[in-house]
Amino acid sequence: MSNAPRWAVGVSVGVIVMLVLAFFVAKRLANPPRKAFPSSAVGSSHADADEERVIVRGTVLDAQSSEPLSDVEVVAPNGTKTRSDSAGRFEFVDLPEELSGPLTATAKDGATAENRLRPLRPGVLEVVLRLRAP
Repeated sequence: MSNAPRWAVGVSVGVIVMLVLAFFVAKRLANPPRKAFPSSAVGSSHADADEERVIVRGTVLDAQSSEPLSDVEVVAPNGTKTRSDSAGRFEFVDLPEELSGPLTATAKDGATAENRLRPLRPGVLEVVLRLRAP
């Protein structure tokens, strides 16, 4: 390249830089970053592992006002229990695959809600439970 004109060397370097940038842009487009669950959520977990685990997340709301309800007991179909946080959020991690049945919520004042879950598959299922007075 010592005999090459100076402008040709500059063009060659420019082309190489453009190819490297194109490679990284194409790689980023092929594997976009995953959206993480809000850090304020109950028991947040790593997005990569979520695809292999059975996770049910959700929000407990008042049916009339649509306001989030905290400290509500939520019970999975297998009897596993948790409580909603101050934002009404709850999460079950590592539920058995193929688990199905009622997902129930009960507030201290007796208001209840129920969603029937179909057989669970690996991944994240997002649900909303709307509590109604008894």
